[in-house]
Amino acid sequence: MAEQAALHVAHSLECQYVQRHDDATVSRRAALSLHRQLGDRLGEGRDLYELAVVEQYREGTQAGLPYVHAAIEVLEGIDATVDLAVAYAAKAQMHLLDGTSQSASEWGQKALALLEGQEGGEECLAYTLKIIASAQLRSQDVPEAWGLLDRSRDIALEHGFESHAAAAFLQTASFSLIHRRYADAEVACERGLAFSETHDLDVYLVPFHVRHGYTLLETGRWDAVDALIEMAQQTGAASRLDVGQLTSLQQLIDLRRGRDRSQRHWNEMIDGKHAIALGHWFAPLPVACCEAAWLRDDDAQVRRIATEALDLAVTSAEGWRIGQLACWLQRAGGARPHIAQTLPAPCELELAGDVRAAAQAWAALGCSYQQALSLLGGDVADLRQALALLDELGAVPAARIARRRLRALGVRNVQRGRSGRTRVDPLGLTAREREVLKLLAERLSNRAIAERLHRSERTVENHVAALIGKLGVTSRNEAVERAGLSVEN
Repeated sequence: MAEQAALHVAHSLECQYVQRHDDATVSRRAALSLHRQLGDRLGEGRDLYELAVVEQYREGTQAGLPYVHAAIEVLEGIDATVDLAVAYAAKAQMHLLDGTSQSASEWGQKALALLEGQEGGEECLAYTLKIIASAQLRSQDVPEAWGLLDRSRDIALEHGFESHAAAAFLQTASFSLIHRRYADAEVACERGLAFSETHDLDVYLVPFHVRHGYTLLETGRWDAVDALIEMAQQTGAASRLDVGQLTSLQQLIDLRRGRDRSQRHWNEMIDGKHAIALGHWFAPLPVACCEAAWLRDDDAQVRRIATEALDLAVTSAEGWRIGQLACWLQRAGGARPHIAQTLPAPCELELAGDVRAAAQAWAALGCSYQQALSLLGGDVADLRQALALLDELGAVPAARIARRRLRALGVRNVQRGRSGRTRVDPLGLTAREREVLKLLAERLSNRAIAERLHRSERTVENHVAALIGKLGVTSRNEAVERAGLSVEN
């Protein structure tokens, strides 16, 4: 019976590695039943905290909590210090994902206290440090927390805990997104993807692609996002959570581009007819829902969504989430809410009525879309600048609002924007993409193209990826041939 239980445990773990969470649950429950029949309390405790983690990914945090509570009750009654620390850390993770960072930190510290001086606790230590760091970084951009996250990764790398190392890279990417450290997010995604591919950790590939996609979206590299999404959709071992987050990324860029296929999704999100069990904590859905409601000229829904979401955001003390929700509330005609904590500069400045300074703060972060949204609250000169930015991005719905506001202020002959020019290209390419395509036909490397166009090599890489995705090909030469150009010898 003990051997049979061990086989169920091994099978459950293998299923977790390939995102077969339903099968993992079945096998782990079978192991739990056998361990209880054997009177193996340690095995029972381990089954329970592993089930907590699996259920969290299957059904959400609330589904995992009963299991972790049961695990703690079992393990506190026996001499199993390291395993009890794991259970405490698992409970900390549950609180981290439901937005109660203070509770997450407290349970993480309890786990850390148990691990002091314990041999064989390195894996749990890496796990616990990651959670403590994450609990701090949810609300604060502090060096100490980044240091804990780096230490978690280094311990995992040193001892060969490959999954924990990949998770540390992923958390670094996530919190870099939250705190608008976009360069750091890209580095973490690149390193994490390379590490995951090298060690056959396919379960991490889509999560890294999702975070990279949000980085590209927020820093105005929208053409590259479509190509990245298409590539990620072809990646296997995606969980329901991964698919949901990838779909949300697709829906968000479709919303900003004004693609009709996104309308039903956002209407259901706004009207509360569609919900996701485990939210996108690094890219808050309520903020996106406010944007979607605003783009359909539904200020009443913007005010409702922002007001309802602000309470939870204030409780978790997440400055960027609070600030953006407050800005949407104000843009939709609501009163500025009383918020005790200091908010990020772009939000604080816009709420104070200084839209130009807010726009400059967004520009310094590389966020041209957010820069334009701030400018839409300004005068004619601000609106003209916003429109130019939105047209360059291809942000059709927001550009439409900018034009309407300009006309309302008496401006005539408002420019049509790039969307009209793009539509006349037989392949739907932008002027820049056409330029890159011609240089590809000259067999120039990305570095050479970057020098020719006075752009960064990474920008050129994104243009090339976007071209390949748009043209439905798999290589640079095929892209050139698809466009009817000849490759120079």
